[in-house]
Amino acid sequence: MVVNVTLSPQLIGFAKRLEAELDAAHLKGAIATEREERRQIRSTDTRASKGFLNSITREFEQQGAAKVWLTGASAVYGEWANRGRGAGPAKGKTGTGMPPVWAIQRWMGFRGITATPPMTNRSLAFLIARKIMNKGWTGRYPFTRALVFAPGLIETAFNKSLAPLQAEIQ
Repeated sequence: MVVNVTLSPQLIGFAKRLEAELDAAHLKGAIATEREERRQIRSTDTRASKGFLNSITREFEQQGAAKVWLTGASAVYGEWANRGRGAGPAKGKTGTGMPPVWAIQRWMGFRGITATPPMTNRSLAFLIARKIMNKGWTGRYPFTRALVFAPGLIETAFNKSLAPLQAEIQ
């Protein structure tokens, strides 16, 4: 018994095209998530610094057979911007837990906050830093909120990228 099998020329390269489209969809999903994280930051803080917004990055990793991407703030303070900060030093840290005065001065400059004479900007920054040390602050959770929207954005990116290939096999 002889069985003849004929493959369509379109199907021969299908696996490679599918892999390329999946990689493209993966990237589009990460970009959509990045955009949503920036949108959530702006919605909680309309004057978010460009430095913080630009610190939102995506990083692809190969974990075994899976390709995963991580998005988030590469800025050191990204974690605190998301979940807030309690009073005193962070767990496992030594010291007073007071943020650096220079960082508060920079934040004040960005916000347009200035001290009223005879107080100096540095003195005001010190007082703000001390208040943060003593009281902490409540987080606004922009990254956590972005995760609520991310699955739908990722699904949309995959559907758009894979639609042409899906049409081929139907």
